Amino acid sequence: MRRRVAQAAVGLAAVGFGLVSERVAYGWDRPLHWLPDLAVGLVCVGAGLAAWHRWRGAAVLLVLTGFTWFAGNLAPALLFWHRGLIAHALIACPGWRPRSWVGTVAIGLGYVASVTPVWQSELAALTLPAMLVAAVGVEYARRTGPARRPARVALRAATVLAAVLVAGAAARLMVPAGDAVVPALLAYEATLAAVAVVLAAAPHRTPAGQVTDLVVELGAAPPDTLRDELARLLGDPGLQIGYWSAATGGYLDAAGARMAAPRDRRVATRVGRGDEPFAVVVHDRAVLEDPALVDAVAAATRLTGSHDALRDEVRALLTELEESRRRLVIAGDEARRGLERRLHDGPLRRLERLYETLPGSAGGHLDRVAEQLANTVAELRELARGLHPRELADGLAVALAGLADRSPVPVRVSAPDGRFPAELEIAVWYVCAEALANAAKHAGAAGASVEVRRDGALLVVRISDDGRGGADPALGTGLRGLADRVEALGGRLVVESAAGSGTRLTAELPLPT
Repeated sequence: MRRRVAQAAVGLAAVGFGLVSERVAYGWDRPLHWLPDLAVGLVCVGAGLAAWHRWRGAAVLLVLTGFTWFAGNLAPALLFWHRGLIAHALIACPGWRPRSWVGTVAIGLGYVASVTPVWQSELAALTLPAMLVAAVGVEYARRTGPARRPARVALRAATVLAAVLVAGAAARLMVPAGDAVVPALLAYEATLAAVAVVLAAAPHRTPAGQVTDLVVELGAAPPDTLRDELARLLGDPGLQIGYWSAATGGYLDAAGARMAAPRDRRVATRVGRGDEPFAVVVHDRAVLEDPALVDAVAAATRLTGSHDALRDEVRALLTELEESRRRLVIAGDEARRGLERRLHDGPLRRLERLYETLPGSAGGHLDRVAEQLANTVAELRELARGLHPRELADGLAVALAGLADRSPVPVRVSAPDGRFPAELEIAVWYVCAEALANAAKHAGAAGASVEVRRDGALLVVRISDDGRGGADPALGTGLRGLADRVEALGGRLVVESAAGSGTRLTAELPLPT
């Protein structure tokens, strides 16, 4: 509402100022002179107001062009002021900052020429338009991608305006007695009004809707993808995006490096979230002069940044969950080790001593008691071994050799003599015990092999048998439990068991760094 009121006030001021200037310059009895002149100024102001929500820079320059056009009617010294402004609008289109030093110099020269008597020279009227076209051409060449669209329109408009100025100057030189002045003026007025309309209607370099569509298309893409796609869409290969880090008190890029202050012709557009800093977009000055585009890029940055933050939180939770699973496995192993120790040093030891006190051949009930006592001791030993493999006290290779000796099928073992972390040795032992038990009970294997080796940062265990195959880890709790144990330690378990081809079980466990 405030913007509309302000625009209406500017429009009314332009009408009033224009009428006053026409009255001073021509009076009301020469409508063929003051009506076209009034129309040109009002068209420039109207074009600027119409472009206000799209091209703020061009809009301001066009409005000022209209007012200075009227000012030229009040004093001869102000006659050409509007040319410096329209040249500025053409060179910097659609903003007010050029991208090249050539454009900056040309804008400065244009203002100097507009406030001095230079334009009164026909020679200047022949050369200055050519310089204008050259400067706009350099600006066009400096732009890439969508940013070229408005620059292309400005180049065409500058070419037409320059041609009219040159033609008017040539006509004034060749046609005597000033007969070409009025036709040249009318042609210039019509062209100037047309240029203002064309600049106001110049196509968006990047419609804000395209930025919104881009965010939808990106989905869960990596964080630096937004930067790459925005750079392409806005035609600014050097565009950078950084996110606020409270820990460092600055903005960090996708690689985690602190972003330096923008240099040369680059500026930083800061994006907040509430009252807190959130992100910064470093870009060419001319890229984000459309307020709607600034809002769209800010919204896209907030959304993508929030998505990245949420993804980081999920990753942190997953990491914490994996660490929790690992701690549970280790704690469970410690509990089983303690239970095995208490069982071995307590009831099992007392039963063994009791068995040793029985006479060798007592006959009758005592023989049966001795037999049951021996069976109980054997079962307790097996139970203690299942709770925690006591052989691991002498190393993984010794424990696997003992496991192979107790297997009903011949087993070939290859394992290094070195020690590994306790949780890894226990996991390897359980994997091998389950695989060998399955080979003997379910696969009908005639032989099996166990291989343990280092492979870089991994401890690799492979158990193979020549049984009937067809094992499905999804159908058995044993293999599923092994997979859970291995995955809890950050590894993976792979079962290959084609029917008729035996079974190969491979576990890969990460070694501590």
